[in-house]
Amino acid sequence: MVKGIFKRPLHRLKSFLNSVFTLINPSTYTYLSNAFEDRKS
Repeated sequence: MVKGIFKRPLHRLKSFLNSVFTLINPSTYTYLSNAFEDRKS
C-alpha cells in the first residue's frame, strides 16, 4: 500500500530530475541513472 502511494510522485520526481540533469550535464545524468538502477536490482 505504501509503495502504491509513493510510486507515482517518485516517478514524476525522477522524470523531472532526469530532464534537469540532462540539461545540466549528460554525464551526471548517466551516472545517477546507473546508480539508481543498481540500487533497484
